[in-house]
Amino acid sequence: GWLYKSEDEWPSSTPLPDTREIENEKKRSFVTINTIEPSPTIAETLGNRISKYSMIVKTIAWMLRLSPKNKVKSEADISSEEFKTAEKTLLRLIQEESFHNDLKCKALCGINTYIDEDGITRLKSRPGADPGGGHRGQLPPPSAETKEKKERKEKNLKITQ
Repeated sequence: GWLYKSEDEWPSSTPLPDTREIENEKKRSFVTINTIEPSPTIAETLGNRISKYSMIVKTIAWMLRLSPKNKVKSEADISSEEFKTAEKTLLRLIQEESFHNDLKCKALCGINTYIDEDGITRLKSRPGADPGGGHRGQLPPPSAETKEKKERKEKNLKITQ
């Protein structure tokens, strides 16, 4: 090898580099930067585009009617049953977006809630406090003392009449 010889005896021509080999040896690095912007939810999109609540519910009713799961594709007006179903769907969507399906969320912490048969989170109320259909529990059977008080009260009412 010429490297063992003195520098004066080294070859005078400059060797040409093999560009194919250089390209193969180069490591290419890529830097990918992802910016994540939260996409607007369905409820937000509808709320931004439609100002009337009833129109938002009707839009959801049409979406439900025209969904692939629904076999009936009628062009008739939305029925009251479809309107109620759409309203429940809207409430469920808003609650899922707001509470992230977590009833232990800070927003609900300390509030007595339950999930009804439609999947909507509702507040529990005392039995009889909400005649419109709040969560009703069973009252314990009246004790002998309670029956006695009730009988005395009825007896006093009869005397005063």
